[in-house]
Amino acid sequence: MAESESRATRRNNTFERVSDAVVGLNADFEYTFLNSQAEELLDATEETLFGTTIWDAFPETIDSVAEDNIRRAVETGETQTYERYNETVDRWFEVRIFPDDHGHSIFFTDISERKERKAELDRYKQLVESLPVAAGMNTPGEEGASELVNQAAVELFGATSKAELKEYAPGGAYANEAKRKQFSERLRETGSIDQQEVKLTTLDGETFRALVTAELAEIDGEEYSVWTIADTPERKPNEQQLRYKTRAIEEAPIGVSLSSYEQADNPIVYVNERFEEITGYTPAEAEGRHCRFLQGEGTSDESAARLGEAIADGEAATVELQSYRKDGEMFWNRVSIAPVTTDAGLSHFVGFHQDITSTKQRSQELAQRNEQITAQNQALGSFADIVSDPDQPVDQQITSLLELGTEYLDLDVGIVSDIEGTTYTVRDSVSPDDAITTGDVFDLGETFCSLVYEANEPVSFHTPVDGGIKNHPAYRKQGIESYVGVPIYVAGERYGTLNFSSPSARKESISEGEESFVRILAQWIGGTVERQQHQQELERTSEFLRETQNVANVGGWELELQSETLRWSDELYRIHELPLDADPTLEDAIEFYHPDDRDTIREAFNGLTTEGESYNLELRIVTADDNVRWVRVHGKPRYEDNEIVAVHGTFQDITERKEREQKLQELTERLELAVNGADIGIWDWDMTTDRVTYNEQWAEMLDCSLEELEPHVDEWKHRVHPADRGDVENALDDHIAGETDLYEAEHRIRTGGGDWRWVRGIGRIVERDDDGKPVRAVGIHLDIDEQKTYEQTLEEQRNNLKILNQMVRHDIRNNLHIVVSYAKMLTDNVENEGEEYLQKVIDAGSEAIGITQTAGDVTKTMLRSEADLTPRNLRSVLEAQIDQVRENHEQAIISTEETLPDVELIADEMLESVFRNLLTNAITHNDKELPKVTVSTHVDSEVVRVRIADNGPGIPDAQKEQIFCEGEKGLDSDGTGIGLYLVGTLVDRYDGAVWVEDNEPDGSVFTVEIRRDRTTST
Repeated sequence: MAESESRATRRNNTFERVSDAVVGLNADFEYTFLNSQAEELLDATEETLFGTTIWDAFPETIDSVAEDNIRRAVETGETQTYERYNETVDRWFEVRIFPDDHGHSIFFTDISERKERKAELDRYKQLVESLPVAAGMNTPGEEGASELVNQAAVELFGATSKAELKEYAPGGAYANEAKRKQFSERLRETGSIDQQEVKLTTLDGETFRALVTAELAEIDGEEYSVWTIADTPERKPNEQQLRYKTRAIEEAPIGVSLSSYEQADNPIVYVNERFEEITGYTPAEAEGRHCRFLQGEGTSDESAARLGEAIADGEAATVELQSYRKDGEMFWNRVSIAPVTTDAGLSHFVGFHQDITSTKQRSQELAQRNEQITAQNQALGSFADIVSDPDQPVDQQITSLLELGTEYLDLDVGIVSDIEGTTYTVRDSVSPDDAITTGDVFDLGETFCSLVYEANEPVSFHTPVDGGIKNHPAYRKQGIESYVGVPIYVAGERYGTLNFSSPSARKESISEGEESFVRILAQWIGGTVERQQHQQELERTSEFLRETQNVANVGGWELELQSETLRWSDELYRIHELPLDADPTLEDAIEFYHPDDRDTIREAFNGLTTEGESYNLELRIVTADDNVRWVRVHGKPRYEDNEIVAVHGTFQDITERKEREQKLQELTERLELAVNGADIGIWDWDMTTDRVTYNEQWAEMLDCSLEELEPHVDEWKHRVHPADRGDVENALDDHIAGETDLYEAEHRIRTGGGDWRWVRGIGRIVERDDDGKPVRAVGIHLDIDEQKTYEQTLEEQRNNLKILNQMVRHDIRNNLHIVVSYAKMLTDNVENEGEEYLQKVIDAGSEAIGITQTAGDVTKTMLRSEADLTPRNLRSVLEAQIDQVRENHEQAIISTEETLPDVELIADEMLESVFRNLLTNAITHNDKELPKVTVSTHVDSEVVRVRIADNGPGIPDAQKEQIFCEGEKGLDSDGTGIGLYLVGTLVDRYDGAVWVEDNEPDGSVFTVEIRRDRTTST
């Protein structure tokens, strides 16, 4: 938020400093900004117009030139310019509309003075054209050129057109060149010449005498010579001449006054229109007043005295003095007076008045400019001395330039900054008491250099008011009041700034010459920094090349053909296993090549030296230590005056690459053999063109040939089964988006014969462009049709097994429970031999119930695809199973050696089946009248062992490992064998172990070892 406000403040400050009225509109043509000049021009404030459209605020703009230009700017995106007269302020403005996608800026530039100057020039042209006498304007001096001539002048000189006369006059019009020069010099000295008789020449060469009147006049900021030419009495009557003179005086471009010599105080008796324009006094206001009434407080006494003396002596005179207009404004007036005589003697004085204020100001500015140029030339001389001093290091030269700049600009601080982002680092500096030193870091936004970076051009001001920077952090925090800064460019990129500043204001603003001098310093510093960077880069590159030669095993060689001087780089000696002081000849170098490659290099080298044919070969050499190495040799010619004078090139040891290529070739051959043998379909997808390359196996997998397949990704897409297409596209999109490491999908694909075949697609994007877009992907197709068929068959079997399990565990088991329950109810109603049979029914039913439960556990285990292992409490599971088995086998004794441990095991809900089957097995296969089972445990840090010992017949050693296998039974066992098989299966799933050992004195001990859960506390 603060940065946004800062940008808005800087924008406002910037627009407040410009003289133009500036208006900002958004894309809906609503006002968003007005500077103070715009508020004055529109007679409204920013608050009243903010958010209002231009059409609502100023309805008169609808269907106007303004609307046309605004609409055109928006439609074309180009700046539109037009002129507009504002009646309210009585001024002309040039309006410029700058369109933008986010809004539009409108600048109003006051061109009233320019319009007035143009109108004034047009009036002069009309005046000259309307004169009945020959008249015109030209630039003064001996080399002056005609700017304007009227038709009377064309006729007077016998020209065919004004253009022809302009080329001829004024230089060719004089019959006497010396007289022309005298006339020009006198006009320059006096400012005016009245009816001087001169000899002129027409374009046909005819000479004639004429009266020339000329006056120096300032028009549109430029100085001109305005002249009229009248015939002498010999050519035209005096009355006509007088009429022409009268009209010329009345319409002359300079002020003319006529004062009476004979009356006291020499009152004015006549003024022309130009006099009124210059002074503001109408003829009625001027006539009758003292001829010195325009003089005032600032008028020079000396100049006024000169005019008084001239009048007293009846002589002509020209002075430049300060006069005052009717409104009190001072102006510089060049006054030329001349006596007017009649037959009776001196009667009047004619005065010519020319406003030379602009000329005076230019003269003062020129004098000031000359002083500045002198100072600048001296500074440039010092600059040349500093930068050409070979004894000064570069950093000292920059410091000296900063000292020169502070002295020349009369500012205290000079800085060369290095700017990265918003970080402003001082590279070099000079300041009082070294207050700012190299390495100091500032926030760019708190320096005036931020203005330089925003404008991307020089910025200067000599007072806070001049710069409009009183709200800038650099002024508030550092109190800097005068500043000039320019950007420094290094290698075409902005590097930082060169800036000079002072905490006090300068007397005068920063001139263009001073700003130009700072730009010169910045250009030299930028070039110097660039050269330093290039030198550093060159040194780094040289070091890099040396290291690269060592790493890449690349050397260089050169042979001067005339002297047969052979030069090798150090790396070449190392490759040949030669000492550096060896001096091989050309023939020695050839002999190092392998005998089988020697003719090849001789032929190539001969073509290089005779025909200039470059070569690039991979050959073998035999080193000095008799080692065979592969090398890549490159040779090319060097010419002078179209003749081969030397040959040179590179020499690279590529032995390791050759060995890798050979191994890669062998590996590729083995891979192709493996791919062909494994029936793997390979695809290579150019994702920029969607072209896909398939191998033969991919085509054969579809019962097609490669020629039948279109090498395009659509060939594959159109063959994917519609039911699988969504999953395949999702998997591909996820991989393209970078959400998966691989593209992997199983789907059906249509073969050439129209059948559907299951395949597994696996692929990966192996190349992306600089923007992260995929460019290339490769992958394989595996034929999994048989596997899918097997999986479907297996799934059907699992479903059938689920149904069977439901029947056994629910229907059959429920019926068995009913049988056992009713049999037990009959025990009191059956006697003797019937009791024995009834007990057999009860025992057989109970055993069948146990078998159905075990069968259900086995089925449940087989149907589970993977183990979902969670912590199971040993004490609660084992105690529950001991209680259940005791209840089912009341004739057996089940005891524990100690309190069962309260520990967690890594298992699942089937853990109870493990202990139930082992306990039941120990009782049902016991041959003792009173079966006894003892349960004990052992706990260590990682596992728990549960021992279940019985007093039964024991298990032979030969059967101890097989009893946990599917379908295996103990000796003389009538059981199914699935109970112990289930135990082994479950314990394996828990990553545990189960085994059987002999008990003493008889019986067996079953030990179950299961991992503890270390994430929970006991």
